[in-house]
Amino acid sequence: MLWGEYRQKDFLKENLKYKMEWILKAYRYKKYLEVENKAEIEFFKQRPLIFLLVYLINLPINIIDLIQRFKWNYQYEKICAEAEYLRKEINKIENKTKLLD
Repeated sequence: MLWGEYRQKDFLKENLKYKMEWILKAYRYKKYLEVENKAEIEFFKQRPLIFLLVYLINLPINIIDLIQRFKWNYQYEKICAEAEYLRKEINKIENKTKLLD
């Protein structure tokens, strides 16, 4: 294995490690939001009039939250795709070095 390939493989592995940590934290946050949304739905099932009032008052904020959620999902999927690509690149380098050895 050439020195440059060794260094590149280390950089890719380190980057992959950070992306996997981010994905794990994002997954936990996503599950937290699901639980929070379910609790809110259960709360407002008992109080539909209050729900309507709160929803209409907070409509601009709800729209912004929806846009942020779309952005967050896009970022989550992008990082997952980048992590998959990094895995493939690391495997390519490792397979290439096995053939050279």
